[in-house]
Amino acid sequence: MGPPQAAAPAGPIVRRNFIDEHIFGAMQRDHIPHAPLASDEEFFRRIHLDLTGRIGSSLDLDKFVASPDPAKRDKLIDELTVSHAFKARWTYWFGDLAKTAANRVGNEGKNLFYKWIYDNIHLNRPYNEIVRDMLTANASSNWYNGPASYVARWVVIGLTCEDTVHEDTPFAAASTAPPTSPMKPSSTVPPLPSTEAATSPPCPSPSKPSPKSKSKPGACPPNSAAARAASSTTS
Repeated sequence: MGPPQAAAPAGPIVRRNFIDEHIFGAMQRDHIPHAPLASDEEFFRRIHLDLTGRIGSSLDLDKFVASPDPAKRDKLIDELTVSHAFKARWTYWFGDLAKTAANRVGNEGKNLFYKWIYDNIHLNRPYNEIVRDMLTANASSNWYNGPASYVARWVVIGLTCEDTVHEDTPFAAASTAPPTSPMKPSSTVPPLPSTEAATSPPCPSPSKPSPKSKSKPGACPPNSAAARAASSTTS
């Protein structure tokens, strides 16, 4: 095998925005050759995966390749960034970044955070405003306030499965719970009843012994809870 052939030099690329200026300017200063522009087929596939995480349909690809419009790439980007697929893909990404899983912030908190992020992307809010809302969220529960799920780090199960306490939320009391299931103070929990006391009735006190029994009058049956308790106190 002979030495690898050098790639054909790419033609000049028009710098259209400050990102192009930053990237291609650095490559030019460092004398790094850039690759040629992608073909329409390559661009169509890459832009769909980058922006929506999905592959575009074959029908849309055929229309895109056949279009003579010189601005068709810009128009495709504008179309994808307002699509549901774009919002869903990046809402999921931000939720994963903030670690707002159900076992950390509760199902209600996770769903509310998802809707809040989705709406912010839909409204095209600046990222610095979104982050500021997340870092300064103030709520008694992240089940009421979407961005509060970022600072709620875990949930602690209360007395029952419905009682959920949200910890680490600024200014939230330690006993905060969803409105449908208020927490009960631990002092109101009655002690567990004794199993034997609940299942073993008091032994009878017959006036005469049974003809078939060797027990004395008034004695408990030998296998009863009362008899075992009496035996343990006298032994």
